[in-house]
Amino acid sequence: MPKNPLAPPTDDDLLKRYLSHFSLKESGNKRELLHRLAKTFALLPYENLTKAIRIVDEGSPERARRDPKRVIQDHFSTKTGGTCFSLSATLIYLIRSLGWNAEPILANRKYGDNTHSAIIVWIDRRPHLLDPGYLIVDPLPLDLEEPQKIETSFNKLILSPRRKGDEIVLHTVQQGKRTYRLTFKTQPVDAGDFLEVWDSSFGWDMMRYPVLTQVRGKEQYYLQKNRIQIRNHREVSHQKIETDEMVQQIVACFGMDREIVARAIDILKKGS
Repeated sequence: MPKNPLAPPTDDDLLKRYLSHFSLKESGNKRELLHRLAKTFALLPYENLTKAIRIVDEGSPERARRDPKRVIQDHFSTKTGGTCFSLSATLIYLIRSLGWNAEPILANRKYGDNTHSAIIVWIDRRPHLLDPGYLIVDPLPLDLEEPQKIETSFNKLILSPRRKGDEIVLHTVQQGKRTYRLTFKTQPVDAGDFLEVWDSSFGWDMMRYPVLTQVRGKEQYYLQKNRIQIRNHREVSHQKIETDEMVQQIVACFGMDREIVARAIDILKKGS
């Protein structure tokens, strides 16, 4: 029977391995450790390559889901990450291992409802938002009354409450241009509904081509299909990647294991 990726931690072995890998000390301020945990977690790449491989190997979405231990072990050995659902489940596991109460939430994007996930963690009985994919790594109170601005290493975020706080709208600002990204739903999603959306994501259009993004220093690398963008506060550069250079470019830009990348690209080519 497939494992439940949202099952509560039964021990702190994975947390200890994670903290050791990123040289984080468990002692000291509990909230500061939560922030540093989320900040280091943002170093994991968003990528659908492992997802493409898993669905081929396992045959069904339920079996193809990677649990937190697999996500972390794979990152340690091959520098892979995951898509938002596996990454959210993994960060929730680590946060719970620290002793916090954390749950998943869903978000709507312009191309579909429930197409992104993030995390709520309760601090002093108040719900706070974490989304390392957008560099929201310092827990942000969800009971906002006014828009909040966050400066990241490569852009600016604007989070605005809507519908009496039931939703938080996220815009990014890059070189002065404001762009709508998504709308967070501030109520935790039931575990069964979260897994159902996760399973449906294996059939989405974005599983027909490579999608990767990662923040390195003060730049964000974003690859979709055969184009890569590099964003920082000053500029956005674009580059087309030739088919025979795709594997080499992904390995060079994202540091992932060449064998994993090559197999995933081959799978995506055949399925497109």
